[in-house]
Amino acid sequence: MLEATAKFSAWHQSLRAAPTIAALRQKLEGIRAGETERALRRLEHLSAQDREAVVNLTLRIGEISEKVVVTGEADKETLKAAEGYV
Repeated sequence: MLEATAKFSAWHQSLRAAPTIAALRQKLEGIRAGETERALRRLEHLSAQDREAVVNLTLRIGEISEKVVVTGEADKETLKAAEGYV
């Protein structure tokens, strides 16, 4: 019973952070999108396929960053995926 109460209490307290986390995610996505757009203006010589690859790369980096920022950690799969980019 104590374990269930502790889990409920932790869950309930996490609800307070939800608006802050949502705002942080929105802010990070805005930065990512703006920086990607700025970089793509300098990379106009790339093919459409290469430009799409750049966008996909920034999306993946954004996902990794969000996991680290929001959870404070990243799982092994995320870290392994990031090895080539760090």
